[in-house]
Order: sequence, then structure tokens, then C-alpha cells
Amino acid sequence: MTQRKHTNNASTSLAAAITASATSVTVASSSLFPTITTGQVFYITITGGGVSEICIVTAVSGTTWTITRAAEGTTAQVFQINATVELRLTANSIDRKTDMVSTSGDVLDFSLATSMSIPTLASPTVVTNGQTALQTTDTNFTGGYLKTYSGAVFGIPMLPIAQFTSPTNNYVIGYNSTTKHFELMAGGGGGGGSGTVNSGTANQLSYYATTGTAVSGLTSANNSVLVTNGSGVPSLSTTLPNIAHGTPSSITLTNGTGLPVGGISATGTPSSTTYLRGDGTWSSAAGGSSTDIQTFSTPGSFTWTKPTAFTPTFVKVILFGAGGGGAGATGAAVGVASQGGSGGGGGAFNEMVFLASTLGSTETVFIGTGGAGGAGSTGTPGNGSNGTASTFGTTVKLYAGGGGGGTWNGVSGAGGGRASSALSGAAGFPDIAASTTSCVSGGSGAAGSSSNTLVGSSQSCAEFGGACGGRFTVGASSPGSSSLMGGSGGGAGGGHTASVLQNSQVGGLTGTYVCGGGGAAGTNGAAPTAGSAGANGTASLGGSGGGGGGGTNTSSVAGANGGAGGQFGGGGGGAGAGAGLTGGSGGAGGNGGAWVISW
Repeated sequence: MTQRKHTNNASTSLAAAITASATSVTVASSSLFPTITTGQVFYITITGGGVSEICIVTAVSGTTWTITRAAEGTTAQVFQINATVELRLTANSIDRKTDMVSTSGDVLDFSLATSMSIPTLASPTVVTNGQTALQTTDTNFTGGYLKTYSGAVFGIPMLPIAQFTSPTNNYVIGYNSTTKHFELMAGGGGGGGSGTVNSGTANQLSYYATTGTAVSGLTSANNSVLVTNGSGVPSLSTTLPNIAHGTPSSITLTNGTGLPVGGISATGTPSSTTYLRGDGTWSSAAGGSSTDIQTFSTPGSFTWTKPTAFTPTFVKVILFGAGGGGAGATGAAVGVASQGGSGGGGGAFNEMVFLASTLGSTETVFIGTGGAGGAGSTGTPGNGSNGTASTFGTTVKLYAGGGGGGTWNGVSGAGGGRASSALSGAAGFPDIAASTTSCVSGGSGAAGSSSNTLVGSSQSCAEFGGACGGRFTVGASSPGSSSLMGGSGGGAGGGHTASVLQNSQVGGLTGTYVCGGGGAAGTNGAAPTAGSAGANGTASLGGSGGGGGGGTNTSSVAGANGGAGGQFGGGGGGAGAGAGLTGGSGGAGGNGGAWVISW
């Protein structure tokens, strides 16, 4: 159904001629006519050339109207441009026979009518949403019912007018099957009834204390349940009655929440780690896959707690020492040799499986801090700081040494060892000296190298210890060395001789036994860039070394910083040299870490 809209004194003209079959018109202006939406229309009368036609406008888009032709018995005509278009009061709008509607907020006012007639049918059929019909005949009672399109039926009880002359208090409407009328009757329906409701208090339940018509209140009790005794007399009680069930052959629990486990009669002691066997015995699970993993990935002192949810047999500890920081670089003027910083050494990897019974209920875990990178300077730059060792045990039971810091004077940072706690940054045992052919295996770290390594070689690489950092000397620079398990060294930064620019170098890549492959080196030249950070490690591989910072021999350009070592022992990259401005700062070494796995 639609809603018809009106405005006063609305008039315009056709902006283009229309044929007798046209279903849209273009007008000079829509401003005086109604604004309509879906379900709304307005009527127009077009006149011109001695003829007129009533049309229905169903949609408006600017000055283009969609129309239904030949409304209210008129005939579709041909109209020329400038024909008059007006909103007039038509016969249909006055009669309101076909389009009178009520929408939300509208009111149909019948106050001037002496009565209202609703169409009635013996068997009404409604076919459109919103239609309503009145059923006038019913074999069951004198009355009727309303039927709506949704299928709902609403009864209309009709009472003899005499029922309303002097109605009785507390009577209700009920159906009398003898007279087939609705009528007022005493509460209880049917033939009625009477009785006494004794006074009571709030929240009291009522019941028949004796046979008869008197209803009394049941004595209240807080937090109680309704029970009956052996004679069926009701009462409110805070105690459940003792009901004899005999010996059940089986019981099915559909919701056991809150059942007291300790009340089950069985041998042994119930706990969070036991289960009830079929023979009535509390027993601990044999074997199983109970595992506890505690991870420590930030520097500092922490406490490992032995798991109590199950009884572990073994405890595996994995440690990584922290990586050393890369050295800072100088910034000598163009024409004067200027050194890039050497890379920091990688932290060591160490692991051991303990019998859980040999460990305390708690043990101290110390995680090493990565060494800080050395500061750049136009004069003497700073060396990188050593990374500190990581340890396990209140009395140390496992040790992973930290990597040594890189230097600016041509010695790279040594890799951390795992066999001694005397010095951080030492190559395995503290008394292992720097070597020009340091190819180290097992628990030792790689010594800081005083010669230059090459990308793809295994010089100064390590297996479990940390690898040494890349070395820078005027005329040559080295990539960071790699470790199969421990942290890898940082690459050397870029620099320059009196006339030749030396490139920065990549950091070492953990998990390989060849130099390089880690954090990318920064670009060198007129606009040097910082080295990239090394990749972070995992529970089985240490962090990779950071790339060396780019150097420059372009006047008044600063050197770039070295890349940070990857977490879990990567060495920091050395800094790139400047030319007339300060050199870059070395990259920080990656912090250590620990995993403690119990099963």
C-alpha cells in the first residue's frame, strides 16, 4: 500500500515533450512538489493543447520524474514542451477510497462519525500483510474474532449488557458452556467456588492445612527447601531428608561439579597428579607426556621452579651467552686513513640434561646482557663491551660465556666459550691466545682474530662456542665468523686508506660453518647506511651477527652505525668510518637466553 503526499500551490512545466506512452517526464523544477521515498507518491495534472491527464509520480530524481499514466479514468495524451504541470486535488484524493493509509506517526481520526463499519465475513480470508477481517459467526460461542494476515486469531468475547449493570468484586470473565456466553463469574471458573485465604506475611507459601476451603501460610525459613514428612505434610527445612536408596547397582553423574573428591572411599590420597583406578586405588600416572618449559629471554637474575603438577625425571637446560658489542669508528679527514670498527664476538651455546632429583626445587638462572657498542669519534673511538655470560644453578651447574667486544685497532671480538667462567669474551679457556688460523670446535669459542677472514671460509668459526667478529685493518676488512650452535660474530665496518674506500662486511650466520651470511653490511660511499641487525636465535641456534656500518671517504660525511647482534648471543657489527666528521657507533651485542625443559 502507498502513501499519497501533497504540497500547496505546486506548479511547474514540462522541460521536454512526452508521447502518450512515456513513463517519465522532465520538468523545469521540482522544488514546489513533495519529496517522496519508497512507498510514497503524489498526483499531478498535465494540461496543454486543450487536453489534460492525471498521472501518478512514483519516484523523483532531480527534475526527472517516474510516472504512471492515465490515472483516475483519464487518457494518456501527447504533451509538448512547456505544458503546465500542477499538483491538484483530485476526486480520488477527496473520496480516499483506494489509498487511505496510516503510517508510523499518523492517526486516522473517526471522532466525527456516529459509528464505524468494519467489513465482516463468515469465513474471512486475508491475503496481504496488515489486512484484518472480523469473523461474525462461530458455533462455539456468541461473539467473533479478528483474523490477521500473519495467521494470528484474536477472540472478541461478548458479554450480555446486564453483566455490567452491577458487577461483583473479584469476578472474572468465564465461559458458560450451557448458555454459550461469556459472563462474569466468581474466581475459579466453571460453577464458581468460595473459601477463605488466611492472612500471611511476605514471601510465605500457602497450602491447605486441612481438608476444606481455608488456605494458610507455611512458616518461612531462610535458605531452605520444601520437603514433606512421611505423612505428606509440607514444611520448609534447611536439612534434606534422609532417603534410603538401598545399594545401587550403578550411578550416572551428569554434572559432578563441586563433588567432594576426598569423600570417595578409596585407597591412597587424591591429588592433582593422581587418578582413581577401577580397583578403588588412587594412583599416579605412569609415564605420559607431561612437559614443563620455562623460558628466560631478558637479561638479569631469575628463579627456575621445578614443576609440581607432575614429578619430572629429567631436566634439560639450554643456555646462550650474550654477544659482544661492535667497536666504534674514527672520522679522520679525507686523505688520512680512517679505520672502521671490528665486529663483536658471539656468545656461547651450552646444554646439559640433569636428573631432576639432583636439582633443587628452585635454581637461579642468570641471563647475560649484550655488550654495548663502542662510540664513534673523530679521534679515538670506543671499543665494544664484552657480553656477559649466562649461567644455571644457585651453585653454577652450567655456563655459557659471553662474546668479546670488538676493538677499533684491528682486533675482532673473541667468541664466548662454555667451559670456563673466569672471563667473559675469552675464547674457550681464558688462556687461549688470538690465532691467525682459529678454526675451533667443541666447547671452545673462537679467538679474536688478528688476521682477516674471507666470506665462505671457515676461519675463526666455532661449533658450540661463539664465533669471533669481523676484523678491520687499514687496507682490509673481514666478515663476521659463524657458529654451528652459538652466536655468530658481527661484521667489520667500512673505512678508508688515504685514498681508497674499504667496504663494510656482513655478520656471521648461525647454523653454518662458513664466514658471513648474517646481518647485511651497510652501503659505503657518499651516503653510507647502517648495517642490518642479525637474525634472532631460537632454542637450538644462537643469534646471527650484525652487519658492519658503511664507511665514507667523502669530505664532511659521518660514518654509519653497525647493526645489532641477533638475540641469544649475536655479536654487534663494527661501525663505519667518517671523513672529517665522527665515525659511527658499533652495534650492541644480542642478549643471552635460557630454556629449561622438564619431563
